Amino acid sequence: MDIWGKKLSEIDSLSEESKGDQSLVAALQLTLMSDLANTWYETLSMIKIWHMLTGKIVMLDDIHTRLKGVNEMERLDPLLLSKFMRGKTSDVTNQQNLQKEILNRIHKLEYLSGYRSPWLNEESWKNLSGDYAIQTVPQSIQSDVIFNRPDVIAAEAKIKAANGTIGMARAAFLPVFNLFANAYHTSDSFDRVLGNLTDNWTLTPSVIIPIFRWPKNYANLNYAHSQQALAVVAYRKIVAQGLLDIQDSTNNLRASEETTATLMDEVDIHRQNLSKLTTRYEAGYGDLYNLYEAIDLLTSSQFDLESHRQQVMTNTIVLLKAIGG
Repeated sequence: MDIWGKKLSEIDSLSEESKGDQSLVAALQLTLMSDLANTWYETLSMIKIWHMLTGKIVMLDDIHTRLKGVNEMERLDPLLLSKFMRGKTSDVTNQQNLQKEILNRIHKLEYLSGYRSPWLNEESWKNLSGDYAIQTVPQSIQSDVIFNRPDVIAAEAKIKAANGTIGMARAAFLPVFNLFANAYHTSDSFDRVLGNLTDNWTLTPSVIIPIFRWPKNYANLNYAHSQQALAVVAYRKIVAQGLLDIQDSTNNLRASEETTATLMDEVDIHRQNLSKLTTRYEAGYGDLYNLYEAIDLLTSSQFDLESHRQQVMTNTIVLLKAIGG
């Protein structure tokens, strides 16, 4: 008879340990999903930059054709043509290297997910534009969101399991009451064993006092208390680290959003300058090399903008992971 609740404490302890293990599995799944999401948006961002590079190379091919015509008339500084060819070759090389990185990211996505996407794969990735919307996360986050994190839930379950272990250790000091019942049939003669049976039963109580096990039980109780203290310390550490992660990720997200806004203004300025220089060149009083430099400045600023947009998405994923998904 478990009148002291030893078995119940053991069941509660095992149940909380199971919840803690499930939370640890959830934490691993959350890490995998964040890595998968981050790789997905990195790949889309690379695809968008690849399309930008492709468009730039097309414009450079047109400028190259015009420069060759000017050069044939010996009206072009050879040094300017060399600088142009150096820049164009660098862009073509960057495009090829970026294509390799895109394929590597696609393979990584297939490895992490165990799934081959019908949209983002080796054959059809060039058909994607690479555009994506960034999830908006409120800047003001309540502190109690920390309790949604799987690692915090696992740490809390570990404390509850330790409490159950303490209950088991305490119950081990108390007497154990056993009650044995036995029911049977008897016959006064062997030749009438199948008939004239008499019903009998016995009820035997017993009490076991664990006097000689007290040193061991005392050590088990001290050990259970120490495990509980360690679980509480680990819980506080995990909560503190979680709050720090949320604060850091929020600050990083805010800083990346501000930088992205600044780069958007810069891209607008370069786009306006390119439009003006294109108009001047088509009117006959603009310089072709200046047009090339304007294109180079615009595309470089667009590359930086897209890289920082991808950083905003990365920081968003980190923040969502920090608050428990």
